[in-house]
Amino acid sequence: MKKQSDQLGTEPIPKLLRNISVPAMIGMFVMALYNVVDTIFISHGVGLDAVAGVTIAFPVMMIMMAVAAAFGMGGASVISRRLGAQKKDDADKVLGNILFMILLIGAVSFIGAFTIIEPLAQLFGATPEVLSYAVEYLFPILIGSVFFAFGFTANAIIRSEGNSRFAMLTMVIPSILNIILSPIFIFVFNMGVGGAAIATVLSQGIISVIVLWYFLTGRSTLTIKIENLLPQWVIIKEVSVIGFPAFVRQSSGSVMMIAINTMLIRYGGEFYVSVFGIVQRIAMFTLMP
Repeated sequence: MKKQSDQLGTEPIPKLLRNISVPAMIGMFVMALYNVVDTIFISHGVGLDAVAGVTIAFPVMMIMMAVAAAFGMGGASVISRRLGAQKKDDADKVLGNILFMILLIGAVSFIGAFTIIEPLAQLFGATPEVLSYAVEYLFPILIGSVFFAFGFTANAIIRSEGNSRFAMLTMVIPSILNIILSPIFIFVFNMGVGGAAIATVLSQGIISVIVLWYFLTGRSTLTIKIENLLPQWVIIKEVSVIGFPAFVRQSSGSVMMIAINTMLIRYGGEFYVSVFGIVQRIAMFTLMP
């Protein structure tokens, strides 16, 4: 069977655009659906103050994803050009360096979960009424941030080698798992908004194991090698420079949300933040695909 990466160099452009973009749109749509359904579970199982807490915590996740997007988009560009130049060993080195940065991001977030989580939530606009919900939701997310970063980054890398269908599955599978697990943790185990976060982390953890299996069993054009996990700053710099615009775009959205949440609390209250959070998730049906 022809390798996905070979098809990138031989198939007609319109066919490639269709084959790569349609699965990505489906994956994004399912992710948007999960965000809406998860909000419904939280609002009915915990309350609107919990929705406000999650909405305030969301910009923290966006910054984490902004860093992952920088390495994912930048890495995808560098890897696809290395593969196009028939330099597979160099592409493997890029993958290894990206994995090193993901582990570093995960370690920093893990430490932050035990040290600065409450001041961080307050900095992002959490009031005393919703602070406990924001912290309860953020703690598992920060603990499991390595799974988010790995999944988000790997999605872009897998697409860069032409395997758009598997890239779609890396979005669809955790979203479906989350829709199944969230009501179990919220309603059955009565774990509240923290249960929703745990369900999200578990879902991302499962897909991370599947993606790791994909790379380690030869199903990918790329190969994970232990020696490539040692950082090479030339590669990290190249990836970072290309990915920086993606970081700016994503993090600017986080700054915008912080500003809106702060103004809504000041001039309206926590209820307004809950409404904004719900509307924002509905809007994802349009924006994400």
